[in-house]
Amino acid sequence: MKNKLTKLVSVLCALVLLLSTYASAAEKVYNDNLDLPQAGTLKMENGTIVFEAEDMVYEKTMLLQNDKEASGGKVLRAWGKNTPQADRPQAEPNEPADIYMEFISDTSDPVYLWMRLKLPNTGSNSFFYKLNNSSYIAKHPTEGPDYQWVYISSFEILEAGMSAKLNIQYREPNVLFDKILITTDMDFTPVEINDVPTGEGKDYSGLYPAPYITPPAGHPRVMFTKEDIPGILKNIEHPDMKEIYELTAKEADEKLDAKLDKTLKRNYSASLLPKITNRALFYALGLRDKTHGRETVQNALDYLETVRFDISLGDETRVIGQTMMMGAVVYDWCYDLLTDEEKAFIIKRMKILAKQTEVGYPPTGGQSIFGHASEGEVFAYPFICGIATYDEDPEMYNLSAGRILSEMAPARVMWNKTGAHSLGYSYGVTRFDWETMCNLVFAGMGAENVLGEDEDFAEVSKWFMYSRLPNGASVKIADDYVWPARTPRTWWPTPSTSFAFASAITDDPYVKQASMVEKFVSGYATTYKSVIPDILLANPEIEGKHLDTLPLARRTTYPLSSIQARTNWTLGMDSNAAIAYFEAREKQYSDHAHADLGTFQIYYKGYLAINGGSYGGTTGGWGTNHYKNYSTRTISHNGMTVFDNNETTWGSTLANDGGQKLSDDIYLLEEYMAKEDEAKTEAWYIGPNEDTPEFSFIKTNLTNAYGGGKVTNHERSMVFMDLNNDDYPAAVVVFDDITSSNKAFSKKWIMNMVFEPEISGDTTTVIRNDNGYNGKLVNKTLLPAEHSITAVGGEGKESFVNGVNYPNADRPNTDSEQGSWRVEVSPSGKKTRDLFLNSMYVTDYDRDLPQLPMYKEETSSLSGVTIMDRCVYFSKEKQIKSAQTIEIRDNGYAEMKCLVTDIAPGLWRVTAPDGSFKTYMVEEDKNSLYFRAKPGNVTISKLSSGEPDYIQYEKMSKPKYGDFLVYNPDEILFNTLSAPTVIKNGKMLVPAKSLFETYGGETAESNGGVNAKISSEIYVINSGNPYAYVNGKGILLSHVPEIINGCLYVNPEDLPCFTVSYDKAAKILSVRLKKYENYSKQGFTSFIIPEKISTSQGSEDGKEKLTDGDFTSIWNSEGIGEYAILDLGSVYSLGQIALAFSSDAVPSYYEIEVSEDGYTYRTLTKGSTKESLCKIDLPYGTKAKYVKVKGNGNINNRENKITEVILIMGGE
Repeated sequence: MKNKLTKLVSVLCALVLLLSTYASAAEKVYNDNLDLPQAGTLKMENGTIVFEAEDMVYEKTMLLQNDKEASGGKVLRAWGKNTPQADRPQAEPNEPADIYMEFISDTSDPVYLWMRLKLPNTGSNSFFYKLNNSSYIAKHPTEGPDYQWVYISSFEILEAGMSAKLNIQYREPNVLFDKILITTDMDFTPVEINDVPTGEGKDYSGLYPAPYITPPAGHPRVMFTKEDIPGILKNIEHPDMKEIYELTAKEADEKLDAKLDKTLKRNYSASLLPKITNRALFYALGLRDKTHGRETVQNALDYLETVRFDISLGDETRVIGQTMMMGAVVYDWCYDLLTDEEKAFIIKRMKILAKQTEVGYPPTGGQSIFGHASEGEVFAYPFICGIATYDEDPEMYNLSAGRILSEMAPARVMWNKTGAHSLGYSYGVTRFDWETMCNLVFAGMGAENVLGEDEDFAEVSKWFMYSRLPNGASVKIADDYVWPARTPRTWWPTPSTSFAFASAITDDPYVKQASMVEKFVSGYATTYKSVIPDILLANPEIEGKHLDTLPLARRTTYPLSSIQARTNWTLGMDSNAAIAYFEAREKQYSDHAHADLGTFQIYYKGYLAINGGSYGGTTGGWGTNHYKNYSTRTISHNGMTVFDNNETTWGSTLANDGGQKLSDDIYLLEEYMAKEDEAKTEAWYIGPNEDTPEFSFIKTNLTNAYGGGKVTNHERSMVFMDLNNDDYPAAVVVFDDITSSNKAFSKKWIMNMVFEPEISGDTTTVIRNDNGYNGKLVNKTLLPAEHSITAVGGEGKESFVNGVNYPNADRPNTDSEQGSWRVEVSPSGKKTRDLFLNSMYVTDYDRDLPQLPMYKEETSSLSGVTIMDRCVYFSKEKQIKSAQTIEIRDNGYAEMKCLVTDIAPGLWRVTAPDGSFKTYMVEEDKNSLYFRAKPGNVTISKLSSGEPDYIQYEKMSKPKYGDFLVYNPDEILFNTLSAPTVIKNGKMLVPAKSLFETYGGETAESNGGVNAKISSEIYVINSGNPYAYVNGKGILLSHVPEIINGCLYVNPEDLPCFTVSYDKAAKILSVRLKKYENYSKQGFTSFIIPEKISTSQGSEDGKEKLTDGDFTSIWNSEGIGEYAILDLGSVYSLGQIALAFSSDAVPSYYEIEVSEDGYTYRTLTKGSTKESLCKIDLPYGTKAKYVKVKGNGNINNRENKITEVILIMGGE
């Protein structure tokens, strides 16, 4: 039955029909005279309602037009609010809906919303929608030339007899709305124009091949079976498990009320899930009785029946999935306590919830090898539910396991063999969570190694470990949410699940230790993903190993080839580890990948050669203009661009940066493997000692990466050299042989950095002297012989591409170190073929060391570089197969260490200047010849037969962690001391001098002892003396200081200036300055301790009290404008300043100024305090080396009674 409003709409539609005979001739039809629909006009019948879009109420923003392909011959077209048409970036809740309709619901069950739409292109494929009082949600269906039924969402907000209102606002113009269908039939999928639900169930058995692995008979079978229980109980008894067992038992015994408030739009409770899970676990393990188990079942039933989600707040898939899995483990672990009716209810709720996830139900959505489907949406949520319910209803298992085994597992088996993760660090560690979890779940029901071999999971885990930087972050690989999300210069807590799951799979000691470290930093949890109890993953008998005994370089293989190299494993802002990452993967993909094949990154006391751009700035992350045009493109990476002015990217919708091509979406492994490789690894070498290599080298052919034929050849060789030198720790050489199809195409060698570089002739200097960093990189361009070097960046050009800037500033108090500068090296002439040779080294910024000579070496066939006692050569004419004579430069060393690349495989003889020779085997895929020789002419010649000489190369000596790591909880950062830590007689011993210096103390050594000034105290410690002297007063030590390997060791627990605790399982000693405990109690971390303090004349007394950590000690100065200047030692980014005042001087008046040079100050803020502790958020981007705090008296008098000044780091 239709009311007068609907009839009026129909009359208007008929009028339009007379005026328009075809769709493109339609004109605007307004509805100014329309009233709101009368309540109860349209009624849902049998759980379904269907209505034409043209029968809904619509605003001037919509056009009614004829379309013979539309249901009823008419369709509503989104026009928009403006002419010319423009997008509406955000929904406008205070504005009327562009289309809306009210109806009466006849159901309290969940309903499913479908729309029949035509989405002409990527610029016309989105809109906003909501039901009732929920918030608008953006929908982005896949575009296409034809009308299609699109599943929009499900809702659990209706009650029988309720009046409901569907609202739609346009987002992009020209979306065509034809028909709306709302139904309670979750199995219904419309295809034809007039399809309606019939109530018949669907047979999904043909969607995927039947899984060749099925759940075992009986329960439990999620994560473990009855046969596993004795082993689990044995693990629980291990001493290392005591704390986590007690925490789990406490949760398992908690009385719960799991009935959630159904009046809320969203009532999901994350805290209840692990508690219900742990209750179920203790019942399954026989640790609790049936009464306890029945209570647990009721908790789960209450939760599942009352929980509600609100997808208008964002993607709810993960929390929906965790809810599903909680239901599954209770179903499985408490199976014998469930009635048939309860089983049927849980199964129904699982499917209803699954329908609300991003992949939907059946779980067919998304890509099978990339995208969100490769997370818990298939690997865990429906899969675990299916295992639990397999006997009663095998459908969910057959669908999820069928898809995993046929479409998803083979890709993971292949990728895991490479030793890397396809998604980079940030997203890779997230996806790795789900992959390892899925493998564990299969193993829990007796199917081992479904997604990869144990050792393969261990190797991928190590790829993440090698990606970790000393400053606590990671190498930026692909889209990176770590840098823009983390507190600057702190340890990013990698999800502990990643290594916990992998450790449970592999029993690898390095993975075990990494898991314990991440648990320590993140905080120990009883469960992972809310439903995987920690005690099921425990392997307490495995002794963990720290990373410092791993090799310093590693290579990953096809199709994810790369080199990860470093000079040592030390940690902290003062670490002298130099690190390089060479990206050389052979296949490009979509998802979160960048156009970065064959690029490099370098870190030394700060990120020096960086991946530019931010994945989480003020304009957002994925899909922003910054993302599409800059941060994912070659120009923001350290590669090469070849600019063809006529080149287009994705139909000219993206900027032309001259770089490599991006990839379209790839759904299946077969597509991924069938497409032509974008790169080819032609050679590699790590050696000569593989544990501490002098050279780490890879060569990649990038010709296909550019697409379109503009590049006919591009070969890039990248070499990392560990110089084993304290002054100049490492060097990197990059050699490019590149040919374009047109000599007019401009070639540029690109390197990105944070700050403006200094360019002098052929030398580019990059520095990091901010925020406690102290690194410098010096690059010398040796080829082309004639070239120009240009710096691009700075204000207005931070993310500059082809004349347009695409900025994405960091959010307040974050620092993605996205950089705002790059150098471009270009040949001076125009040729099709050019050679580029760039040699660079790293050193300390503040030491002002002389520039390290880097010499170009040249023969008719080879180009190379000599640096210190190293030389490396590259072929200019493909592979070297004939004899070559090389003049090894006399660079002041008795023996030179040489690497000649591009050598044909087989036996080679190296003849030294004195005529002696040795024979070497060049391996097939390495194509590299390493030898040592005295300066002079050396001849290398190929042999047809013979045996290689056996040569053993000793390891270089490298610093070690020792028996445990040292962690500063105030900095949220690990620090490696100058000598290994030692456990002796149950005491944790550390090098005394290094400990004091690491925590800001000043030290001096004297006759085997150490004198130190720290926290305004003087310490005197001597070897063999059981007493230490603090400000002249002796204190008895629990461990007598002793000399170990020439270094004085002490137990830091004995020193009053420190607060110390030891985590035996994680092998981590937490050490914080006791004077700053009060800062931590107030929630302050990442604070900066000034190097010195000066004051206005006459106010010097007590100035040290401003930063002594004591909120009761007072710096008291009298007068308006009296000040203290805090010298931070270097320029820092500041996010917040906290001022603490004496309680009898509140309100007090203050002013804060900052300076980077100590001469020119600018006022940041001025004001008054309302409480004793005043926290002041500083303007975004505040930088200072000097902070001046001015006192302007208090409400009672002119006294400035400041007890503490706390400076908190922030973003750039």
